[in-house]
Order: sequence, then C-alpha cells, then structure tokens
Amino acid sequence: MRGSGAREEEPTTRELWEKITSFEEGQARLWHIGTIRFWIRRVTEEWFIAFEETGEYRAHPAAGEEREPPPELKWNRYVAGKTAKIIVHPVLPDRPIVIKPTSPVKILPDRGSRYFIHVPVWISIMEGSSKNPLLLQEHPGDFLSSTWFGDPDDGELCFSFTSDLYKNPAEREDLPLMAVCPLNIRNGFTSILDFQRICVRVPHLQLYSGPRYLCTNEVELIYRGAGQQSHITFRESAPTIEPDLKRIALPRIPVNRNIIKKSFEYIKSLSLY
Repeated sequence: MRGSGAREEEPTTRELWEKITSFEEGQARLWHIGTIRFWIRRVTEEWFIAFEETGEYRAHPAAGEEREPPPELKWNRYVAGKTAKIIVHPVLPDRPIVIKPTSPVKILPDRGSRYFIHVPVWISIMEGSSKNPLLLQEHPGDFLSSTWFGDPDDGELCFSFTSDLYKNPAEREDLPLMAVCPLNIRNGFTSILDFQRICVRVPHLQLYSGPRYLCTNEVELIYRGAGQQSHITFRESAPTIEPDLKRIALPRIPVNRNIIKKSFEYIKSLSLY
C-alpha cells in the first residue's frame, strides 16, 4: 500500500506520459507504471520491447530509467528507421467496456445523476516525434475479460470491468493506468431504471491529461425503456474535472455527438446466456 505522502513523491500525470525519450545505440530503458513493467532496447535501427508480468505495484513510477533487463525476457522485435526516440502514451481500449457496478443503482423516472467511472487505459509505444509517431505496440494496462453485451443476434463483443459509480472522482485514488470518465445517466422512462450492467463505448471517447488525472470527455445516456435503445451523447469539450486539461488522444472510432444504441442490461436479459 502507498502511504499518505506518496503523492508528493510521484511525477504528475503529464511528467509521466508527455515526454519523448531518446536512446543511444544498445541502450535499454525500463518503464514501471502501476503493476506494468516493460523494457525497450535500441539496437542497429531496431527496437526490442519486452513486457514482464508482475503483480508488484510501484508507488513511484519509472519512466524511461536506464536499466539492464533480466536475461529471461521474451522480446518483440521491430525493424524501424533512424529515429532513436520513443513516446510511451496512454490510449483507451479498442472495444466498449461493460461496467458492472459494485453496488446497485436505481434511478427514478424523470431523474438523473452525474457519476464518475474509472476505466483502464492501455500503454501505447510509438517511435518518433510527437508530430508523426509510428505505432510499435499496445499493451493492456489491466487484464480485462471478454463479455457479450446485448442479444445473441445483434449484440457486441466487449471488455468487462467491475467498478463503482462515484459521485466525485476523488473518492477513488487516482491511478496512472486509469482514466476518469464522467457519465450522466438520465431515466427518461416511466418506471425505475434498475440496471445490472452498463456499456460505455470508450472507442468513441477522447483522452485528456491534466496535472492529476487522465480523463475522457463526458458521456450522457438517456434511458428510454426496457427493450429500447438509449440516446447517447458524447460531449466535444474537455470535462470540468480539473483545470488545464490537454487532449492527448482522439477517438479510435470517430462518431457524431449523438448515437442510438443499447446501454443498459438487466437480470432478465443476462439469463439468456
């Protein structure tokens, strides 16, 4: 566990992610962010990247420390160019995430509330400058199991994650491999909205970096009734979580501000599987 003074020792979100790391010939560097540890080595215009499975949480992240890797690592090898620079960057997962709240949430008719959920980010390793980087590899920042959301015929493959719905992002400790997603849920139907799972389509979201948080733009979900689709709106501006937010990633899948899709699932529909 981290002590109460850990925040003072850690780099800010921007110090951790927003930098370009240069390599000399044969040099190896270590990143250890949260529980993810990986090495990058530069050899004769090639990149060698190795991720090591570890459950060890490092309170003070390593971000490009020169360090000799252990001999037993399994490397991925990339033929590259003469640019000996690397950008390690957070990105959102490439599938929707189905959130299962840790405690039940029931919303009365014509009522709504703003929540904050924490979604895992992936680690993206790119070669080059910040203007025209080339993707080498992406790696999940946390293990996410697969799940099917929706009906057997017209559902979609998603990731599954258990998280509470918080009223304030500070209720949960901000972690380097999590992004805060503001979620407005409104019940536009005549009966209580009592859902077991909620689908958040993170490939449509932008990613922002601030002094403290990684966060996404705000999502609004309006429930229209059992068996009906939800009205989903993606706000185009940065959320009001903290000042001086900078957009660092565009949506993987661009979309208009509004789409209509299923967002909520109940015990009745879960019994189909």
